[in-house]
Amino acid sequence: MKQFDETKLEKFYDSKLVKKLSRYTKGLWMILFFSALMLLAGTLFDLVQPRIISTIIDDYLVPKVSYLEEGPKGFALEEGNFSIVKEPSPIVIRKDRLEIDGIERPLTEIENKAYKDHRFKKITTLTLFLLGLSILTFVSAMVEQIALNYVGQRVIQRIRSDLFAKLERLSLSFHEKNPVGRLVTRMTNDLGNINELYTDVVVTVLSDVAIIFGSIFMMFSMNVKLSLLTLSVVPILVIVTIIFQKKVRIAYRIVRVKLAKINSTLNENLTGMKTIQIFNQEKKFIDNFAENNEEYYVASKGELQIYAIFRPFMNLLYYTSLILVIFFGGKFAMAGTVEVGVVIAFTIYVQKLFR
Repeated sequence: MKQFDETKLEKFYDSKLVKKLSRYTKGLWMILFFSALMLLAGTLFDLVQPRIISTIIDDYLVPKVSYLEEGPKGFALEEGNFSIVKEPSPIVIRKDRLEIDGIERPLTEIENKAYKDHRFKKITTLTLFLLGLSILTFVSAMVEQIALNYVGQRVIQRIRSDLFAKLERLSLSFHEKNPVGRLVTRMTNDLGNINELYTDVVVTVLSDVAIIFGSIFMMFSMNVKLSLLTLSVVPILVIVTIIFQKKVRIAYRIVRVKLAKINSTLNENLTGMKTIQIFNQEKKFIDNFAENNEEYYVASKGELQIYAIFRPFMNLLYYTSLILVIFFGGKFAMAGTVEVGVVIAFTIYVQKLFR
């Protein structure tokens, strides 16, 4: 068995490695499928909410036009953004004024009360619907996390058992070439990373993809022109993300190698402390550990610097996109081509794109 080459940067996607890991999910595919359904359901519930908020604002909080229809008991409000034609004239409410045959007059007290009661009833109904969607989003996310954590822990249990059995069967020459600290890191930190793959990484990737495409679809369905202006920062976002992904992979690999060296040094020193003290080699090993510790510090600092640049830059892109929504959305709203609720919904979708 050859020594581990931890400095080698593997492919971003390794089909052989994925195939090996998939063996450990045997008997767990139904749970994974159920988790995916919960994820998609939660994402759908989440994406619909800004659209409902837009409807509440535009149709009931600040409606441009609402309508009355004459019935047996007088005027009763009719749903919809269209005029009800009562021969010989349409009857239209513009804010608090009634228009018949193009002639406006203030609403009577009874008409105004009916108008406001109708709006409040619709706001209440849609608000309760929003609350229901929020609860469903919470429940789906909770069930999904419980299921995925179960899968992750079960997979780690199987891998850990196989890995320990493998170590027990390996030759002495393998153990002589590979320090104990490095093997311990493989059994602990690396397995923890695999657990995160199932519980965090896969969920985050699938959720982000669904949120991104879902948000873009909802934005274009509401207003194409405002969507194109808002998403003009996306090409920059894609380029920066690709560069960041490459840089952070290299930095993370270096940090992991340096951590393995520290663990190896600690194990060798602690297990051989008696021999070190007999031959009075304490200073040599202290200096050796200090050197490894400094290398780990430098590597960790390099990784943090990458994040220190990427995250603020992402915030800059987010606020740039938000400013575009407010500026052009406000301009279109004043021109009457976009409703206020649509602009507010766009700000929510932009937040989802960059979260």
